[in-house]
Amino acid sequence: MPRGEIKADATFGDTEKPTNAGRVTRLWKGVAMMALVAGIALLIGALSGGRDVLQPLASRRSAAAPASSGLAFQPVKNLAELQTRVQAAQGRYVMLDFWAEWCVSCKEMERFTFSDPRVQGRLRDPALRRCRRGATER
Repeated sequence: MPRGEIKADATFGDTEKPTNAGRVTRLWKGVAMMALVAGIALLIGALSGGRDVLQPLASRRSAAAPASSGLAFQPVKNLAELQTRVQAAQGRYVMLDFWAEWCVSCKEMERFTFSDPRVQGRLRDPALRRCRRGATER
């Protein structure tokens, strides 16, 4: 130590690091790096006009086709139209699907649940109605 410098070293208890401290640090750095990559992918997807949170870079592909459920939902715009269509169902079950472009759960239902052949088989008989709600709709 050069002359004139004062070294302050205050230790309280054991100064030894646990043996797995390096592993835990590397683990958290890896988690942070994955979060950074996912965030960058979401940002690039949003800036390029992507609207799918589950696949943020899908709009960057040249042949990106939106997944369709194969179920024929009929749109309903207001309560009076819904009541008319429920009466027109003539005693059949009516399934009402509330859907919005910004809703991640709605997109998951469309992509994974409604596209399942078993679900489609069960939903053949009911009258299918969809209430679509956007950010500006009331």
